[in-house]
Amino acid sequence: MMCVFTLLVLCWSSVLVDSSVRIGAFNIKHFGDSKMRDSVVADQIKRIVSGYDIILLQEVRDKDESSLVTLRNMLQSDLPDKKFQFVASWPLGRSSQYKEQYAYFYRTKTVTIIDTYQFNDTNYGDVFEREPFSVFVRVASKERSLELALIGLHAQPTNAMAEINALDHVVLAVLARWQPKNLVVLGDLNADCRYAKEADLDATSVFTDFTPLIGHDADTTVKTSTTCAYDRINVHGSELKQKIIQHGVDDFEKNMGLTSTEAYDVSDHFPVDFSIDV
Repeated sequence: MMCVFTLLVLCWSSVLVDSSVRIGAFNIKHFGDSKMRDSVVADQIKRIVSGYDIILLQEVRDKDESSLVTLRNMLQSDLPDKKFQFVASWPLGRSSQYKEQYAYFYRTKTVTIIDTYQFNDTNYGDVFEREPFSVFVRVASKERSLELALIGLHAQPTNAMAEINALDHVVLAVLARWQPKNLVVLGDLNADCRYAKEADLDATSVFTDFTPLIGHDADTTVKTSTTCAYDRINVHGSELKQKIIQHGVDDFEKNMGLTSTEAYDVSDHFPVDFSIDV
């Protein structure tokens, strides 16, 4: 009898694992060819990204996408049963000398990209340094699926509150384009410390109409000298919220047994993430 009970528990646990999908956002800090040429750092980035079904990468500085292709090929080579692809925005930023891209890496077995959308804020006062890049996706387990829109933003630190407030326009544009029932705002919003006050954040619609999964007291920075919840994930949609089974900060320094210096070579931010039971 005990053997039968144990078998049932193991089978049920397997079902839970198979039906869960992990979603995250990661500011990798100047991600490009030079970082991917460091074999140790590249392998650590690959290990982090491989733990997600879909993850938004920020601070991508790679207009020909060669470093993104290198990362994808590493994932494909080392994880043949878990095929990865990516979609990327065009280079964004007002300066001709410094631009960044957004990139979503996703596991093709569990995630389908239905559409992408690059917001243009020309008619909204040109608030964003790097306009949000969104994807409409279908995430699926063996027999069930869920559609949701991901709105990715890396906010300019000194203009963080204005950009967070301007996300209202992006949300409305995404709703008009896809009519999604489930929405996620995610990324390095610089939503803490000297760039944003809790009271000001709590007065924005992205923090009142959405449910924050990363609290004001979280620390998403690698440096021990700072405790700032810069990186956030806010969700909207009753179906999505009911399916969330985990959320938090992915402390890869601790999880991978790295020194603080080794971790900082990867990034000055930790990923933030959540999992859903589809």
